[in-house]
Amino acid sequence: MNMSRRWWMILALIGVVAVASGLLVLAWSSQLIVSSSYLQVSGWTQDNFQCSAEFLDHNATVGGITIIGSNLVTLGATEIPVTVSIWHNWGTDVKSVELIFSTDGIPNVALAVLEGSPWPTVQFHRMSDGTGVLFYAGGLGSMGMGTVTIGFFIEMDYGQQSMNYNFYFKLILQNGASFTFSNQVAATQVSIQYSRA
Repeated sequence: MNMSRRWWMILALIGVVAVASGLLVLAWSSQLIVSSSYLQVSGWTQDNFQCSAEFLDHNATVGGITIIGSNLVTLGATEIPVTVSIWHNWGTDVKSVELIFSTDGIPNVALAVLEGSPWPTVQFHRMSDGTGVLFYAGGLGSMGMGTVTIGFFIEMDYGQQSMNYNFYFKLILQNGASFTFSNQVAATQVSIQYSRA
């Protein structure tokens, strides 16, 4: 093999490596290589003012959600503090959170001050179809690396003895340790009841 042909082969090999590296970087930055799967949401458990469920991937727990009400639902109180807490295994991040509160009528829901690092822009408004109140945050970045906690206040009429509302959530967990950007989706709905003490 003459020298010029060897150099052409070396240059061709370098070109192939460069193109492959470029495609990998492009896939990483734009997340072209994405696989998605749905997680099973285990049966809800409710204990007094706390309601929780776990997310299962082939029967292995990979995360969970807890909705914590308050034992301060006294006769004169008109707002129920509700905290939504989402946890997940190490190696995954919460990519986005969608929560919907709904009742027979449109509930009055207020958003508490969001804690932690600066949050991305969130959507929080009554839904246009009149079915409830929507909270959505996407692209959580560093906020999704640990437990995600969001606080709300749900209005309960003065003198009202109990309140039922439906809570829907959809979460996307992303496996940051994989070049395939494995997205895991957890979504379900649960009915919750609060009664005055």
